[in-house]
Amino acid sequence: IPETIFIKPDLTKKYSSLKEGDGTDFDVLGYLLYYVRHIGCDAVLVVDEDFITSDRIDSGLINHYLTNYDFRGVLLSVDGFYGNDSYVRLAEELNVFLRENFSDRYLGIEIHSDFEKKFADQYVSEVFEKKLVDFGYVDIGCATENKDFPFESVALWWNYFGEYYNIPLYCEHRLDLI
Repeated sequence: IPETIFIKPDLTKKYSSLKEGDGTDFDVLGYLLYYVRHIGCDAVLVVDEDFITSDRIDSGLINHYLTNYDFRGVLLSVDGFYGNDSYVRLAEELNVFLRENFSDRYLGIEIHSDFEKKFADQYVSEVFEKKLVDFGYVDIGCATENKDFPFESVALWWNYFGEYYNIPLYCEHRLDLI
């Protein structure tokens, strides 16, 4: 998924009061997605806790964004459910919804690397074993100069993990950790 930009629609709400020259509402998200495509990138919808109702995926809200906007994929990023069986259930729900309604879109899952455990969370492994996702997006979470868990070693370990399950993984490395 090179040249991909991950977008949380909720972040555009603070600009919802903007108006067009004729006084109509300015579609900030629509403009952002137009620009993303204009520069040759794909946009991925970040499905976070705002898309969860009663511990279930809000498929109506996801349907709205995938029908009305040009998102090429979905990234499940639900911090509050990470590390328990709800993580797998939400991935299964989203997988079924996308395969039945938007089979041309790809699905990924954000993984928070707790490398101090030296292994992948059992729920991450289960999501990968069941082939519920097309890619993983790993938040490495360690600084480049970290002596105990060097970024390169952690990224390499996750690369091997993805290769084992034949699922591509992409690593996030925040600028403040470089």
